[in-house]
Amino acid sequence: MALIQQISKLIVFILICSFIESINAEVRVIKVGGGGQQNLKFDPQNTTAHNGDIIQWKFIGGNHNVVQMTAKATCEMLTTPDAFQSLYTNPPNKIFEININEQNNTYYYMCTVGNHCKAAGMWGVINIVPKPNEPYVPPSEDKKINPTNKPVGIVLCGVFGFLVVSVAGFLLFKRYKSKQSLTRTGPEVIKIIGKEGKIPAQDLKKPDRAKIDNVAKVV
Repeated sequence: MALIQQISKLIVFILICSFIESINAEVRVIKVGGGGQQNLKFDPQNTTAHNGDIIQWKFIGGNHNVVQMTAKATCEMLTTPDAFQSLYTNPPNKIFEININEQNNTYYYMCTVGNHCKAAGMWGVINIVPKPNEPYVPPSEDKKINPTNKPVGIVLCGVFGFLVVSVAGFLLFKRYKSKQSLTRTGPEVIKIIGKEGKIPAQDLKKPDRAKIDNVAKVV
């Protein structure tokens, strides 16, 4: 019973963790392409975000992608290991996201399809600023952009939750098997030894039967 109560508390903690992360993260939607004059644009071109927010590019129409660039309007791809870019032109789910994991920075991005960036100015800016009344923490080198479809907190909670559920399932299974083993022992012992506490001769192998006969003679 105590084990079940502990598991229940851990599950509740996981759910609360996921809920808190989801309500704190705000999704900033940027439309990619469309039709007519909007086809070669990111809308809005300038976006302001905070630590914990999600930047979501929603592909409306046309052949486009999202690639981080070196600086404003350079149309040069940033090649650092942590630079973000959508792997496909027009992703299958029409969505590309990154999670913001720092308080102060500026990201520049563009569309590298054809001559969309240089000729049509298809690029954008993300300004990351601290939240109101949020103490500023200098960014560290291990803070990387997280291009994924889920907030970092939810991912961590999910991994932690999977580990907890796996361990809990193993412990419950082990406990169940232990009880099942104890329950089976009673009838099996009675069947093998007999109600009078003696082992029936027909259930013994010849060497075992000989040993019992020798013991009986000694006694």
